Amino acid sequence: MLPEVANRWLKAGVVFLQLGFASGLVFDGAKLAALGARWSGHDWDALSTRAAPPFALLEAALVALGFIVPQAGPFLQKWVRERREYRRLAPLWHALRIITPAAAEARFGPWTPLDLRLLQRRQRIHDALRMLGPYVDPALYQQARETAQAGYGVPNADGVAGAVTISAAIRIYQQGGPPVAHPQGPRGGVLMDDRIEGIASALHRPRILHDVHRRMTSTESARNHG
Repeated sequence: MLPEVANRWLKAGVVFLQLGFASGLVFDGAKLAALGARWSGHDWDALSTRAAPPFALLEAALVALGFIVPQAGPFLQKWVRERREYRRLAPLWHALRIITPAAAEARFGPWTPLDLRLLQRRQRIHDALRMLGPYVDPALYQQARETAQAGYGVPNADGVAGAVTISAAIRIYQQGGPPVAHPQGPRGGVLMDDRIEGIASALHRPRILHDVHRRMTSTESARNHG
């Protein structure tokens, strides 16, 4: 018993090849039937001149797809995934452009491969977050997380809280304020790699960030007057 093909692109290629070979058999069958009819004194030439040629074209197309799909499919899937990530990271990348990079950034043109541009964007974000780390306030993050959790549920809380905290850190950095003193180190668990896409997604929704900030301000004001 032959093992089952697990790769879906390879499986699709095998299916196309099988259909192509089946079309070839139909083509051969039509040609042989017309030839046999000639030998027996019948006129089935239409099978050879009209019915068979489309199956030859179909065979060529299906066999070509059988070889192309396993190669092009993973490439296109990777391109779509990288394109989606590249666009998701755009809000965070734009927000962090104010942070001066430690080294000169290489300039890529529009024809630069997407994977290189994505790598540069990731590296630029990581470098900027590392420089912004001392200005990140874990207490503000925790407060924003609790507020977002109460209003928008657990799945969005980390990203929204990270976006609020990073926005505040950028303002301190721009104003030349002092670093935030906290015992957990400059990152404080806020700028973890697995939260970057969530933070970028939250920055794309300023209405939610404004609402969380308003709730935090209202809560702080209530505490001060309590």
